[in-house]
Amino acid sequence: MYKPNAVAGNQEEQKLNALKVAADIIRSTMDQPLYIKSRDIVAATNLSDTTQVVVRLGGFHTILSFLGCIGYIMAGSGIKEALNTIYAEKTVDTILSGHAYARAVRAHTLLEVALYTLIFKQLEEEEPEFK
Repeated sequence: MYKPNAVAGNQEEQKLNALKVAADIIRSTMDQPLYIKSRDIVAATNLSDTTQVVVRLGGFHTILSFLGCIGYIMAGSGIKEALNTIYAEKTVDTILSGHAYARAVRAHTLLEVALYTLIFKQLEEEEPEFK
């Protein structure tokens, strides 16, 4: 696994900047490889009692992680088979694992539209006044 070494210097710089402005909390947002390394460094570092370091995963990587969670939770529900009618099998695997962001967003949007269409058709059949 790729473990960058730029985190420690970046955190020291942020700590110095926080001390200059008397900040109690240092917030740091980064991508996934830096986040993992930075979280380990913060856990092992003993800072002063007044300064707290908050490490956050960046927005893009949070969305990718969320899309991967949807694929993991929905495994076995037929989502893979439904997406196989639109995309190739390897592409569906990358979509459900949280990679291929643009395709994943489009695939989930198409699934949502298809499900809503089925739900509204069923409602129209069962409830004639629904039309």
